[in-house]
Amino acid sequence: MTDMIVVPGPDPDWETAFTVQQRGGNPVRQGFAWDAARSTYREIAVLAVPFDTITARFRLVTEAVSEDLGEVDAATFLLGEVWYTISRFKGDDSNGVEVAVATDTLIDDDAAVERLVVALGLEVGPEVVGYRLDGETSFFAHEPTALHRFAGQGRLALVAAGLPVVPNRFSARRRAGARIELVPEDGPSGCVAVSWQAHQKLRTEEGAAGGGVGGGYQRAQSAMADAMATILAEAGFTTVARGGRLLLRQAGAGDFGVVTRCL
Repeated sequence: MTDMIVVPGPDPDWETAFTVQQRGGNPVRQGFAWDAARSTYREIAVLAVPFDTITARFRLVTEAVSEDLGEVDAATFLLGEVWYTISRFKGDDSNGVEVAVATDTLIDDDAAVERLVVALGLEVGPEVVGYRLDGETSFFAHEPTALHRFAGQGRLALVAAGLPVVPNRFSARRRAGARIELVPEDGPSGCVAVSWQAHQKLRTEEGAAGGGVGGGYQRAQSAMADAMATILAEAGFTTVARGGRLLLRQAGAGDFGVVTRCL
């Protein structure tokens, strides 16, 4: 073996690569397996069930991983045709067990949660399950509203067509995909807004070229909005373009298959 090359140490001003904000010029930021997992999974629920009882029932091997807020216990498994990930802060069940499913899952959240809870030998109820809500940035709630479930139907239509849907959290602001937001104050029963978030690479390249943000970035947004309108129309939705977003409304209470104009 040839002599090993000695690598210089860090510059004096460099801080740890783990630092979330400033890294003192350090050119890298540390990432973790858990970050990679969360990029392809989305949270759907939290269970008031001890993590270890779930892994014991399914005979799962727990992965000890790290995220920005600390150590996490996690396990990923296939149940039926759905991939799940469960997690908690290491050894701490006080905030419940978060449940996530692969982003390309084609059954709705209610069905995915029920499948898991039944497999655990339990019954679905507010004492067991809290839900992550489509189109929201908030934490888990006990029961989705009709508008949340309607937003979920729109998401499934986009996913079925092969489009990524980005979660409403800050860490996803640099990813490309459809964004779903709720506008509960728009109309008697609220409205669902769907927009396309083009990759920030387009915005950065245009700014670096000195032409400002416009051209390619805006054309990508517009082209994908047209594509999403076509996909949603094929799925039985009616959309109205407003302010760069597609707006959808439920036709009536309990009727989620058809929507009317969102005025």
